[in-house]
Amino acid sequence: MKAFAIAVAALLATGCGGEEPPRPAAASTTGSAAGAIGAAEGAVLYGRWCAACHGATGHGDGITASRLDPAPADLASGAARGLTDAGIDAVVAGGARGTGRAGVMPAFGNTLSPWKRRDLVTHVRTLQRAAAAAAAAAAAAAAPEGPVAPD
Repeated sequence: MKAFAIAVAALLATGCGGEEPPRPAAASTTGSAAGAIGAAEGAVLYGRWCAACHGATGHGDGITASRLDPAPADLASGAARGLTDAGIDAVVAGGARGTGRAGVMPAFGNTLSPWKRRDLVTHVRTLQRAAAAAAAAAAAAAAPEGPVAPD
């Protein structure tokens, strides 16, 4: 009986009560060790909950995208980049219905804690920066070098 009481006390002390401990607000800030952890966690969460629909790079081309109507949002588009972090979090928390838009995206507000959603937003921002950099590189590669002589 004493061993059982010790085991229960150990579980309660380590946070096995079903609730996650709060994480500092700066945990997903980029440029710090905590930010790197938040970004890495966001990538894992994205892979688990988002990539099947939104695709590995966020362009709405995941393996299930062709079967969804309407198609998943392109998270790297200008419209998605225009959302605030709180706006992205609201879409993740409330799903398509929470935004008042048509769509099949489920709500993750009861599935993902606020700090996990913050990490997910950090990863979406990483995908957006990567897409913008790729677009800029493609535009630079397509631009003619030097002055163009008239015909």
